[in-house]
Amino acid sequence: MPRCNWQLCGRSLALLSSVSLLAISSYMHRQPGREAPALAMPTEATSSVTDSAVTDRNGAIAPVLDSASITYQMHVFEHYTVHVAHIPISQGWAIVPAVSESLQPLPQFVQAEVGSTMQPVAAINAGFFDPQNQLTTSHIVVGGESVADPQDNERLMQNPDLTVHLPQILNRSEFRRYRCPTGDRYAIAQHLELAPPDCVLIDAVGAGPRILPDLALAAEAFLTVDEGGTMRDALGSSGRNARSAIALLPNGDVLLAMAAQQSEAPTQSGISLEEMATFLASLGAADALNLDGGSSAGLWIEGQAIYGRVNGAGDRIERPIKSVLLVVPAELEH
Repeated sequence: MPRCNWQLCGRSLALLSSVSLLAISSYMHRQPGREAPALAMPTEATSSVTDSAVTDRNGAIAPVLDSASITYQMHVFEHYTVHVAHIPISQGWAIVPAVSESLQPLPQFVQAEVGSTMQPVAAINAGFFDPQNQLTTSHIVVGGESVADPQDNERLMQNPDLTVHLPQILNRSEFRRYRCPTGDRYAIAQHLELAPPDCVLIDAVGAGPRILPDLALAAEAFLTVDEGGTMRDALGSSGRNARSAIALLPNGDVLLAMAAQQSEAPTQSGISLEEMATFLASLGAADALNLDGGSSAGLWIEGQAIYGRVNGAGDRIERPIKSVLLVVPAELEH
């Protein structure tokens, strides 16, 4: 299992694995109709874990790690469960994109970094792609260079139903990392938006729509109406589905959120985009971006992958994807 070199990183994450695994295990084995149980603290928990616990508005309880650590929490609602990783950027963490030439499962992106300078401790699925030709439909920038361009995808560019909407599609929102004189900054911006003065765009992953501060479904051509009055909702935005999102807190911290369907209600569970926006706002998020969802939705946290979509039998779906966002120690990333 890929792990951070704790002596080098200087993080108080030594107990993250045991805490995360407890929470994930309780979710994966929860019986239909039962509330998620309160999580028992590991007996060895001392200074790295506080004595308190967080209870959300639906009664789910998850342990809290101190402010220097990445926090994993699980929020159980009537129709969905949201898994959230809180990344304290000021404590020396970086979020970087990774893209694959061919589609691959979420854990393989993490495994690809084993032995490299980056040692991921968390990851979430990221941009959109065409499963038929395995080409991106989202812009991706890594290290200041464009590594995936939707304009290279002929199925997208030559789709007659989308021609009139291409200017909006090619200018959808993306999660960005800037390098500025005062340090790295994260932002959500449209693709054609310029970097702030004195800053340079280092990384970006397109997705969309932006869901906070406002839901930009129509502005980014996810929700369109043709000349005949037929509405097209590319994401089924008001329906229930597994979904992933990334959000920014006012202090610069980042939230990775993945809403999972319920195995006992595969066709009647999941979260809408509006519900995801409302949930992230309740955690204090000021800005948020929807990522690829449905069968692509997945969160990896310290050795365990959690998937959001379930099939008709209630089994979790592991779908190969095109890109991810990795959480790594900042000093190892440079």
